[in-house]
Amino acid sequence: MSAREACDRLEIQDRTKRNKQSSVLMASTNPLPSDLLTSLKEHNQRIVDSTTMNQEIRIVLVANQQPSDLLKSLKEQRYQQKIIKSATMSQDICIALLGKTGVGKSATGNTILGEKTFVSETKATLVTKKSSSASQMLNGRQICVVDTPGLYDQQLSNEEVLNDTVNCIRSATPGCHVFLLVIAIGRFTKQERNIAELIQTAFGKEVHRHMMVLFTRADDLEDRTFEDYIKEAPELKQVINVCGGNYHVFNNKDKTNRTQANELMGKIDAIIKKNNNSCYSPRMCKMASELNSAKKSTKNKDADIESEVKTQNSERNFSQRQKLPVQVQTKRNKKISAFREGMSKSSCSIL
Repeated sequence: MSAREACDRLEIQDRTKRNKQSSVLMASTNPLPSDLLTSLKEHNQRIVDSTTMNQEIRIVLVANQQPSDLLKSLKEQRYQQKIIKSATMSQDICIALLGKTGVGKSATGNTILGEKTFVSETKATLVTKKSSSASQMLNGRQICVVDTPGLYDQQLSNEEVLNDTVNCIRSATPGCHVFLLVIAIGRFTKQERNIAELIQTAFGKEVHRHMMVLFTRADDLEDRTFEDYIKEAPELKQVINVCGGNYHVFNNKDKTNRTQANELMGKIDAIIKKNNNSCYSPRMCKMASELNSAKKSTKNKDADIESEVKTQNSERNFSQRQKLPVQVQTKRNKKISAFREGMSKSSCSIL
């Protein structure tokens, strides 16, 4: 160890003794983000760089910030730097939130954007009655989130909700990159199983390439892992598979935790990259809408034909029922005539 290195170590030890609030935090040799360095300097925090001891950086905290808080800040800053380096970082992103009423779609939108933009309340009834969008500049790109009314709600039919969503996405430019199917952790019902199918019916089969399942209420897992939760619901795995195996877990109560939002954006970037930076365009929305209209028209024609066949069968049956009493009456009249003729002959023979 050189004399300079020894002096540096003695200086650190001396500072630690003089300030009980100081602590030493070990971090990696990756350069610290410039904005974090500025923040540290603003709080009179000193950074001592040592090239020895496995090339570690020793950060002496003179302020009251806890080491765990700084670690969290470092993790978030470095994760953001990774995202900035990705190929899709220059691309604006549009995200649509779909799911049942009360699963936390609006709260998820607020968590993604980092501010309370959408009205979010803990209610079993419909809060979002019409699709709306909000945008925020995050990490150098525009993030647009489309919040939609809940499916399987008593106030609006699924068809009304999906039509409203389609119209909203058709107005988005250039289109929607990712559809987040929001499901609350808890009891998995038949309705959740059907939602993925409803989305594909409304937007076409190609939409599955742009889908991801987002599970909310991660705090309800408590000591269990999400993997343990999935094992208890094999049908939930099928929904994830329909969405290309893409999923993420959110805790919307932890509003200060940007790491979960950054990790979600990383997964969204991966989906976009897999789709060659393409998005679900308004043209695809229009094609899906026209296809659904054609299917509905065919279905209505089939229903009309079936109804007409039933009517004809009913009329035929009624006619046959009308003819039956006439035939019975004819046979009865013949029997009466035969009986009378027999009686008449009997009377003649007696005379």
